Amino acid sequence: MSHPRMNVEDLPVGLCLATTDIPNKLGEHYGILDIGNVLGGAPSGAPILYQLTPSGVVGAPIDQELTIVDWIGDIDAARARFTQALQRPQYDLVTNNCEHFARYVAYGRRESSQVWIAAFGAALLTVLVARSLAQDQQRRPRH
Repeated sequence: MSHPRMNVEDLPVGLCLATTDIPNKLGEHYGILDIGNVLGGAPSGAPILYQLTPSGVVGAPIDQELTIVDWIGDIDAARARFTQALQRPQYDLVTNNCEHFARYVAYGRRESSQVWIAAFGAALLTVLVARSLAQDQQRRPRH
């Protein structure tokens, strides 16, 4: 369930699954929005967005618009999973990208709808190309 874009100053203390747009690219960056220093990494108490990048897990103050995807209900479990996720900070587009990281912290499942959509698109393209090639073969005169 996606919520409209909001000012983080208007949000209550807690953890959220959130997305930000990727400039000049299709897709979104997923992350964990920490409002009120729930994860303990923001001494100033300012809202921090934690994301997995090719450089590892990065926490930074909010400097762009974001979309709240969902509020995380079990804060204690999310905190424990966040600590575990920090032990596997290696970014991999297919098996451990920003969405895998954020969904693991939020729900305990490493999954990425973006990977599934890309895989489905590639499979569909393969089927269409194979079908087109087969139809071309059938139309060619036989000698």
